[in-house]
Amino acid sequence: MAKTKRHYLPDEKICFLQKSDHEEHTEICLRCNLASSVLSYWKEKSQTRSKDRLKKNYQRIDPKVQKLKSAIDRYKRYADNNSGNDPVQTLLEKHQKPGDSTPDIYIPIKSGIQKTKPERIIICATGGKGITIHLMGNESITISKTLNWLEERLESYGFFRVHNSYLVNLEHVKKIIHVREGAEITLSNGKLAEVSKRKKAQFLDVLSRQNRLNIL
Repeated sequence: MAKTKRHYLPDEKICFLQKSDHEEHTEICLRCNLASSVLSYWKEKSQTRSKDRLKKNYQRIDPKVQKLKSAIDRYKRYADNNSGNDPVQTLLEKHQKPGDSTPDIYIPIKSGIQKTKPERIIICATGGKGITIHLMGNESITISKTLNWLEERLESYGFFRVHNSYLVNLEHVKKIIHVREGAEITLSNGKLAEVSKRKKAQFLDVLSRQNRLNIL
């Protein structure tokens, strides 16, 4: 039977190769009017390319694996030499200045990263261009993160989500005024923030053990 020369699509080639794994090589060639040498060539190429691709990928991955192994080995050696201490905590204490109440936190801003103390943050509020973080000293920074992102990182430092739009530092809450079903709080910088109806009871419960507030 004369073999008709034609261009096969990649999907057709894959189909022929898959069939040849389960059926006779010659039978596939006769049924598909395909030269036996062509099918053999495709098989050889597909196997070679797969091996070459695997080698190239491994060459890229291997240095990263070696670096990771080296880092793990260094950590294990450090942990063995400091078995009574948490290496991460030791590192934090090493970089913390004497008298610091809390470690610094690092906030990603448009131009890079800004370092600050959690206690310097008064309130985080949503706005049209992202989240505005109001600091002591009438400073403020705007970041392109969500309030949920900040809440996860600041909750352990005494911050409370009083409203979908506000995350406040409880240390800076100076006054609570009941407004309809919700409440309104005055902060140390004079700014006001709304407490939602849904959050009010939980918020008051958190502050119930604090005697420094003037609740009207």
